[in-house]
Formats: sequence, structure tokens, C-alpha cells
Amino acid sequence: MKKIHAGLYETVSNLNLDKLKDSCYSVFDSTSKLELDPVWVDNPNQIDAPSSTKKLSQYNVFTFVLPKIPELYKLIRTSFYEAERMEYSKNLNLNYYIRAWVNVYKTDQFIDWHGHHYPVNWGWHGFFCVDVETSNTYYRFKDTNEIVTVPSKNNKLVMGLCETNEHKTDPWSEVDRDRITVAFDIIPEQGLVHARPNHWIPI
Repeated sequence: MKKIHAGLYETVSNLNLDKLKDSCYSVFDSTSKLELDPVWVDNPNQIDAPSSTKKLSQYNVFTFVLPKIPELYKLIRTSFYEAERMEYSKNLNLNYYIRAWVNVYKTDQFIDWHGHHYPVNWGWHGFFCVDVETSNTYYRFKDTNEIVTVPSKNNKLVMGLCETNEHKTDPWSEVDRDRITVAFDIIPEQGLVHARPNHWIPI
């Protein structure tokens, strides 16, 4: 993992994106009949977010038996523990859990400024780029209000500390293809007291 800002890391892998993209569409299709999460129904600032994003608490990508999903899980797991050790300079000896969802952006869709907040320290959020070029993700850091642009690159993995930033994407400008990412949250088990049962899995 490469540190690109305080509490923000990235790396580039070599996963087979064609197979992973097919798996992402399979997950996306399976979410079509799920209900929207209430937080999205009542949030007019996120009206243009992808439908599979608005249902993120109803499923977990890593519970699907599909090609390349296990490899992505292993990549995130290895990268997370590397970043966690770099950030804290020690092993915190905490048991972490992950949830993940698919973002499939159609033309003009985007996610506006938002954060991932949990009632516990040491929470992380990140995303893996499946088909994203050319677009950007923007991070706004709470302590300085500085905005950092992270250019999207296929096969790039980005993750950062939840408590340090908010982020957003550009509206997707392509007409003939979708912008596809797999996003995830990772938190210690102490933060799962009010979590949806069977939604988070160990990492």
C-alpha cells in the first residue's frame, strides 16, 4: 500500500477485470428486488446514487459465490492489514469485519459528499476500481478542509480512515458503459452492536 495522504492509501493490482465485471453485474441484478435503505429514501442530496448503492445494507458482495470475488476479498484483506499497521505502527489486536457492495453508475449518476461514521475508532472505508476510467473521487479532510483528488484507474484499490474524511465522485459522463466499483467498510467487532445480522463477515 502507498500512502497518498494522511489516513489515505492506494495500491494497484492485476485482477482479471473482465470476469470480476461480470460478477459485479450478477450482484447488481440480484439486488433489483431489494428495498432501498431508509437513509437513502429520505436523502435528497443522494438522489442520483446508483440503485445497488442505496441497498448496501441488504447484501454483502463477499457472500456471493462468483468468479474473482474471493480474489478481491483476499486483496482487500492483505492491503487492509498492511495499511492498518502503517497507520498505527502496531497491531491493535482487534477482530475486524467487512461489508461490501457494488456501485454501478449509469450516465449522470454520482454520489455527493458523505462520510462513513461508526460508533468506534479504527473504522475504514474503501473502494476497488473495476471499470472507472476516466473519472475521479474527491476526499475532503475534516481537520484542514483540504480536498484531494484521487484519479480513478482500473484495478486500483483505495482505502482510508472513516473518521478523517468525506468523499464524493464526479457525475459519470459515459453513455455506452457503466462506472463500476466495489466499495466496502471495515470496522472492529465492537462497532457491530447495532449492525444488521449476517451482513458483516470477518476479515
